[in-house]
Amino acid sequence: MRLVLTRMATWWGYLVAEPPRVRPTPAGRQAQQVWRTLTATIENRWLDRHGSRLLGELRASLGAVASQIDVDLPDYLPVGEPRLEPVTEAGRDTAGLALPVLLSRVLLAFALDFNRASDLPLAVSANVVRVLDEEGVHVRDVPGRAGVASEVAENTLGRLGKSGHVVVGPDPAVKGARGGGRGARVARLTAKGAAAQRAYQEHLDVIEEHWSARLGRDQMRSLRRVLERLAGDPAAERSPLLAGLPAYPDGWRASIAAPRTLPHYPLVLHRGGFPDGS
Repeated sequence: MRLVLTRMATWWGYLVAEPPRVRPTPAGRQAQQVWRTLTATIENRWLDRHGSRLLGELRASLGAVASQIDVDLPDYLPVGEPRLEPVTEAGRDTAGLALPVLLSRVLLAFALDFNRASDLPLAVSANVVRVLDEEGVHVRDVPGRAGVASEVAENTLGRLGKSGHVVVGPDPAVKGARGGGRGARVARLTAKGAAAQRAYQEHLDVIEEHWSARLGRDQMRSLRRVLERLAGDPAAERSPLLAGLPAYPDGWRASIAAPRTLPHYPLVLHRGGFPDGS
């Protein structure tokens, strides 16, 4: 949270820090006015795009699961790990929660369960580790395969290299790759990395089974069905979700290649919340 506040104050000029309080600047107040309208605007777009029946089923399924989550969660996917407190009441009313709040809470609760069981966080396992192998994948191809930004792939591979899960080096099939240039580098899973990749799917299966037993198998089956319809095939031309993310024509994203797939876990970094972490 401190990093977010610092960047909102020094990078974007939305806040003024006057310890022990912060207050919005004129630009911050203008941003507040715009942001307050976005949830309803985007939900209406989803209604037009996906239909009221699918959105109704999604809201009902998410609400049934979110009402049984036994920790307090934020209304969004945080940049860092949130501080969690036990919930004292037996059930929680989710009827008035907006759709992005329901989506965030359920996904975050699942990710927290995964992270408790795994040496690697879900965001790392589900994206970069998932698309690697022991034969080697060109580093330049990792972002497109994983659905993440190039900076995210580079940083993640660096972390995985330090932890012993991945080795990055020159492609032996490319002559003159002794220097390990960007176009000639290959990322390979080590034995430790291959074990983590196998554990990733095992953890997913175990947690989903635990959720089914604890929250209700019918509720979990219903949630999976509606999410599969919404996500569709991860490829751009067949995913209803990805098809709804065209670049704003006046923004910088319009000048770069459109993503070909969505990440398997959305990345929220200090730069913003676009799914690929850019």
